[in-house]
Amino acid sequence: LLAGSMARLWGREEGWVAGALLLVVPIHVLDSHYARPEILTVFWITGALVCALETVRSRASFGVRGLFLGGLCAGLATSSMLSGAIAFGALTGAVIETAQGKGSARGGQILRALCLLGSAGAIGWLMGNFEALLHPSAFLDGLAVARSTHQGGHVAFPLRQLTGVAAYAMGAPVVLAGYLGVAMLCWQGLPGRFVLLGTVALGGILLGRVGGDMMRHLEPLVPALIAGAAVALVAASRGLARRGLPQPLAWVLVPGVVWLMTLQLSLGYVWPLHADEDPRYHGGRWLLENAAPGSTVGRTASYFEDWTFEPRLPAGHPFRIAPLMLRAGFDASEYLDTGFDYVVTSDYARSHAATPSAQAFHRRLEESGEYRLGARFEPDGGPWSIPRALGILRPSDLFYVTTGFDVYERALDEPSGRKGD
Repeated sequence: LLAGSMARLWGREEGWVAGALLLVVPIHVLDSHYARPEILTVFWITGALVCALETVRSRASFGVRGLFLGGLCAGLATSSMLSGAIAFGALTGAVIETAQGKGSARGGQILRALCLLGSAGAIGWLMGNFEALLHPSAFLDGLAVARSTHQGGHVAFPLRQLTGVAAYAMGAPVVLAGYLGVAMLCWQGLPGRFVLLGTVALGGILLGRVGGDMMRHLEPLVPALIAGAAVALVAASRGLARRGLPQPLAWVLVPGVVWLMTLQLSLGYVWPLHADEDPRYHGGRWLLENAAPGSTVGRTASYFEDWTFEPRLPAGHPFRIAPLMLRAGFDASEYLDTGFDYVVTSDYARSHAATPSAQAFHRRLEESGEYRLGARFEPDGGPWSIPRALGILRPSDLFYVTTGFDVYERALDEPSGRKGD
């Protein structure tokens, strides 16, 4: 639908390029694999964006059907995740762009259209969140959590979120082309400029303030940035063709190369999920083969005890497992002084050991000589492996599929911890 709407508004080539990029954009591929709620949110945001572009194409600020359907989509997007509210930026941009007249007449048109949009959005939100009326206290508690998450973020337009993290989520060429395409639309005064600008601007304000560095937080920006990228890439191809380059070659050199680079990044993310066994299973087998029955195994966890990078062991395994929660107040000495036979940690836990005590834990584990690295297991990225030199810069959720997994064994009393010793 988005590709078709873009083709009708800007040209068939823009539609084809946008559709092709949407098929391979890394964060969308990865989150679709996990069926994360952001996928549903992006679905409704895309619907709202299509309605906004169709409203601009028809030049009807009071196109009741388009604005009402768009408002419903935006409301449903917000009901699935609060970040879906950026869809209202696209629709508001369409209203402003298509309003006719001057002065108070234009202002009145915009006000009435926004009232229609707000009413449709409220209906859509209630359709997806009706339980909020039945359990208002639980809903308010959820809003409080969301507010604290945003307060833990940055101010206005943080470069880390909207450039570095976005480059991992969509690929640097797509992100740069997306912002460039939005700027081109605005500079040239082309239709649809306020639609994409409203989405990206509101998305920067809302999503950039989310705490943490997860790619998934920026996924609601995917449809708008993909649309902008298609505009910029097609314009670059046409520019090369006008300068005498054969048109097929121009298409290969610009949209084709960017599409292949985006596909390569997606394959680098999903290859470990399908082409190789989870390294945690390798770690579990290593313990079964090398550790004596009854050995104590400490495993690190950063957030939740039931979600950790831990060795995958069969039921009834002969080890004593103890979680090491790397939270504020964590005492590294208290745990390591107990004398675990093995300690299991990961790149994720090491990279996100934010508290001083957790950092001290890993320093002692790696440098004190009490433990030595028994084995390391890494996911097989195949020919599309992401350079490990960039590992420290990776967003948190990328570590879910590209993390290394380490098993440390106690060095001081080695004879008691290994089979056959």
